[in-house]
Amino acid sequence: LQYAINCFHIASQLIPNDSRVYNHLAISMSRIEEQTQQHSNMPIEDIYQTGLNLLVQAANAGCAVDDEIDSLSLNFGLYLAKRDMFADACQVLTFPASRWEEKTKGGQESSRTLADAHRLWKWCRSQFCKA
Repeated sequence: LQYAINCFHIASQLIPNDSRVYNHLAISMSRIEEQTQQHSNMPIEDIYQTGLNLLVQAANAGCAVDDEIDSLSLNFGLYLAKRDMFADACQVLTFPASRWEEKTKGGQESSRTLADAHRLWKWCRSQFCKA
């Protein structure tokens, strides 16, 4: 994993506008953090947020990146939920959760990612409301 993290750091310098690099970097760093029980020097939330910001900018420019937003949001939401940051996870998961609701109300099938994001969003909301 450390080798992958080093490669993703280099990739983030070479292609700083590719949200997938930040998504995979954050996933790799969170796995090492879980294995070693040590926090990284670079906040993983900031890495996920950088990727999400890039995707929002792309969407605002008219690019079709909804699926990428869903995927990164789900990974980011899982990261936050594992750390009991339920309010933050709800906020991150709002976009894919609302897309799932729109699709299912319209009788359309939704992706597994959307369904998982919606389930996690609902669960985080229930945890947040308990606090």
